[in-house]
Amino acid sequence: AIREAEGDIDGGDAPARPDGESSNPDADVVKAVAAVDVKPSAPEKCEKQKQDMADERVNNESAAGIPVPVRDYTLDGLSIRGDIPLAKVVTAVKNFRRLQSVEGEVEIPDRPRMSLLLWGPPGTGKTEFVNYLGQQLGCKVVVKMASDLLDHWVGKTEKAIRSAFEEAEDENAVLFLDELDGLMQDRSGAMANWEVTQVNELLDCMERFKGVMVGATNFMDHLDPAVLRRFTYKLEFGYLEPAGKHIFFDRAFKTPLADKDIVRLDAIQNLAPGDFKTVSQKLYYLGDEVGNAERLSALEEESSLKKESRHVCLGFSAA
Repeated sequence: AIREAEGDIDGGDAPARPDGESSNPDADVVKAVAAVDVKPSAPEKCEKQKQDMADERVNNESAAGIPVPVRDYTLDGLSIRGDIPLAKVVTAVKNFRRLQSVEGEVEIPDRPRMSLLLWGPPGTGKTEFVNYLGQQLGCKVVVKMASDLLDHWVGKTEKAIRSAFEEAEDENAVLFLDELDGLMQDRSGAMANWEVTQVNELLDCMERFKGVMVGATNFMDHLDPAVLRRFTYKLEFGYLEPAGKHIFFDRAFKTPLADKDIVRLDAIQNLAPGDFKTVSQKLYYLGDEVGNAERLSALEEESSLKKESRHVCLGFSAA
């Protein structure tokens, strides 16, 4: 109907104008504007020069065999476990947002909330998943770290928590609370009243929030049990499986792996996507001076630094 209305407004073909004048005045305006020599302003010139220099640097580095650092990565190869496959979770969130857009017109009784809990070791892709989700939904992601909300004055933390939810709701954005364990620790071990009221405030805001909320933590066992019940979906982000290691190695280094390299890579325990980014940046300026042997050694070093990879033996061993 809107298109038909627009067609009626356009009125079809305009009648020819006398004396050879153009029958499309808008086209005349476009031609006139195009004919004007518009010179870019000083700021525009500066930005263009910066972009040209950046493009030239990347091209030169690529020609010199220097791999460009990994700035981001897709969800391909991630190790994500949950009751429902990840693709279906994303579909559910999209459907929630779709219903949210018509909520003012259609009353939805007992409408379930939408909240996701992401947990797992550092560097396993939790933050990247939230960015991906915001991209899929076509909306902004409001990110709040625990350090952004915690305050040493009584009552200030609760106020900051409320403000975070209000900001996300006003902007129709996804609210992402990172380091969630710092805000929602188990109340059974609370030593002060403010520790209890802080968790209570967050739980109340979650109940009343009408948008999509995502929380992430590296310490699942630190969360209050009541918190876990509030999340619609719980997704565990684990260390990479062999197929995932191959995907991230290719994305980070753009180099094929020999059979012996594959065996060595598969044997490295507790690798996360963040490890490949760290190693890529570490070796970035060495260019052609490094090969797969050095890359794999650096990945092994990253793995050895994790507590899961360190085994401490106590007591005596047999001679």
